[in-house]
Amino acid sequence: MHNKNFIKWATIALGPACIFLLFVSSYSLRLEQGFILNDLNFLIGRDLVNTWQYGVAAFTENPALNYDPGVYNAKLDQIIPGIDYPYQQWSYPPHFMLLAAPFGFMGYNLVFVAFLLTSLALYWKFIMKPFESIDVRLALLLTPPLFFCLISGNLSAYIAVIFVVVFRTMDERPVLAGILIALLTVKPQVGFLFPVFLLASGRYRVFAAATIATLAFVGASILIHGLAPWETYINAGIGQQANLITNSEIGILGLMPTLTTNLGILGVPMETGTLIQIAVAIPLVVAMIWVCRKQQDPFLQYAVFLGVSFAATPYLMIYDTVVLAWLILSLLVMYPAKFMQKSIYLLLMLLPIIGVVLVQFGITGTYLIMFGLAIWTLQAAWPKPNLVQPP
Repeated sequence: MHNKNFIKWATIALGPACIFLLFVSSYSLRLEQGFILNDLNFLIGRDLVNTWQYGVAAFTENPALNYDPGVYNAKLDQIIPGIDYPYQQWSYPPHFMLLAAPFGFMGYNLVFVAFLLTSLALYWKFIMKPFESIDVRLALLLTPPLFFCLISGNLSAYIAVIFVVVFRTMDERPVLAGILIALLTVKPQVGFLFPVFLLASGRYRVFAAATIATLAFVGASILIHGLAPWETYINAGIGQQANLITNSEIGILGLMPTLTTNLGILGVPMETGTLIQIAVAIPLVVAMIWVCRKQQDPFLQYAVFLGVSFAATPYLMIYDTVVLAWLILSLLVMYPAKFMQKSIYLLLMLLPIIGVVLVQFGITGTYLIMFGLAIWTLQAAWPKPNLVQPP
């Protein structure tokens, strides 16, 4: 195994970062009427509250009302009597209610426990366990983005598992891979280049399965909940989500390692930043297409797809990068890495801390890490090395 010593020492170094994230997220917790809250009155696993409410709304007559921030936050205020719950808003498309529906039968505390257990179990089964090396398994566990994901109650551990299972099944079980890709449409910003990747790499059966499954998924949503949630989501929900890039508190912006957000922190208008992001993304996507057509190694094709996707998207939170630990460690296991590549790994793992610290001083640069990863994957794929497939 290449880079064995580096992986071991990097894991030891990253361990304190994980402990730090746990401490920062837990030192201010308190018990209030049977619920665990932080000093800002957010429930523990604040993002999971939205997922829970999607599940609850799945059984209501007019779930579209939840896209109205006023209506939705009035409902959140009712969770704990006497507590003015902090502002949150719905961001997922309506068909997410079908996936979140099981959570609608549970109280929030049970939802949080189920979320933690299933996230860790799936992450172990499909991402950690296939690697024989204990060092690599430990490195996959002690990744700050994973800790940040679990602390935040975000679904990115599930998303990471889907990405990895898609890679393992896309050539042998294209229908299954297509169905899994359809599930990713509830968080379209992280998998938006899948159609380009599948067509460029000649995986037409996966593309067809993903298209049919997505149409069925959306169709089931419309059949059950009607068109109103989709109309509201398109007319209001998407715009509200876009406003987060410009109107969020400075600490939240530090958790968004996109070029658009980085430029916004430096004072560049969002419209200009978006155009610059597109200008940077286009050559990356073109290079990805070229690699997918010329490179025969499935893993290197997929590595470039992931690297370019995360560098090209205009909306990304740091907890969305959980899958990149699997990608980078797979690269480190398969062939030697240079100093710059090792640095990209460490910086990416430390993004939950680096982003927040830098932004407090009005500076940023976290996008450079995402861009560096994209270049790394392109460099790895360009020479067409004959590499052993990762687990």
